[in-house]
Amino acid sequence: MSVKLNRKLERDNRLYFYLSDEELAQFNDRFALYRSSNRSAFIRDAVLNNYLVINDDTNLRDLVYEVNKIGANINQVARLAQQNKHVEQADIDNLKNHMTVIRKELYDALMKHNSKR
Repeated sequence: MSVKLNRKLERDNRLYFYLSDEELAQFNDRFALYRSSNRSAFIRDAVLNNYLVINDDTNLRDLVYEVNKIGANINQVARLAQQNKHVEQADIDNLKNHMTVIRKELYDALMKHNSKR
């Protein structure tokens, strides 16, 4: 079935989707601020004019992977320390310094990620 919206533009495709009660309430709140009473126009405008926020968690996932690898390395050092009953103070200081840098970078990455939302 073709819906003729004006003489130059026909739309032949219909799209259905479901919303929870909470999502519908949020949709209605945003729609109330829109300059038209046409929901279809509102959705088309939001989608086609790039009003959508796209979350790219790629860097965050990479960071989590790296932090997990570091945690595994620290566990290996702890096992060696338990076996040898001796760890150099320089090794401990080095680990502390690296962990300080990691915490700062992790905090910065999370803040950057959250500011995009």
